[in-house]
Amino acid sequence: MTIPPVDLTHMATREEDFSGRGVPGGVANVSLARLPLSRNDPIDDDLADQRPYLLPGQLGPPYPEELREDRPDGLVVVRFVIDTLGRVEVPSLNVVVATNPLFAASVRAVLDRLRFLPASQAGRPVRVRMEQRFEFHLAAP
Repeated sequence: MTIPPVDLTHMATREEDFSGRGVPGGVANVSLARLPLSRNDPIDDDLADQRPYLLPGQLGPPYPEELREDRPDGLVVVRFVIDTLGRVEVPSLNVVVATNPLFAASVRAVLDRLRFLPASQAGRPVRVRMEQRFEFHLAAP
């Protein structure tokens, strides 16, 4: 039995190309949305060899003054890109969930100052897309 030649000039660019159909026991576990389109495009943080993490000793977003009297708990989930130096690319910021717009504003105000250990792939720093959760709580007086 001979193996037919492989056409390396054809690049898989459709979701169906990763389906595993036609391959006995084939399983697809790749989403094109998660793959970089070029060498400089960000990858999802869980695809990196070393995922980014928030460096210690930084102040997170403050509890909004306007909400202190009622003291509600808050949650903000944001998605953004971290560059190869560990900085947030602010234009990439997308608020996924915010229990109050004032909590989201507090996160936006500090995000560009937060520093992360950059992600790496094959020993080189890479840009990554990540999701970060911020919780807001005030202790009872």
